[in-house]
Amino acid sequence: MNKKVMIFPCSGIGKVTGTIARDSVKEAIDKVKENIEGPCLALLTVGDEETVRKVKESIAITVDGCPKACALKNVEKSGGAVEKSFMVMDYMREHKELKPGTVTEPGEDGKKLASIIASDISVIVKELEERG
Repeated sequence: MNKKVMIFPCSGIGKVTGTIARDSVKEAIDKVKENIEGPCLALLTVGDEETVRKVKESIAITVDGCPKACALKNVEKSGGAVEKSFMVMDYMREHKELKPGTVTEPGEDGKKLASIIASDISVIVKELEERG
């Protein structure tokens, strides 16, 4: 793949969906390991020059906890091209049997949701690699 993939999770501080978003990105990065980065959304939000430059030169994936879609909106606002956007709330609707815990301890069900999202992120990254 010619371009780096940047995966932006929402900040979602104070919400379990934000914790799940961040955990899913960490897990996806650990799985893929190469040509992938999980930069700080806050740096993009405040207009950090290096982060904005990188997002413009990369392929972006976003993972938002709620419908406010802060990660997606901030990447687009910064001139980044979003290849795929994931929403934790959508996964919670699809997997009603999983009941995440709290923001500080998402529990086994929260970890399972994060793993499901991480697997889907990994599939997208693999597809991007195959496309070149």
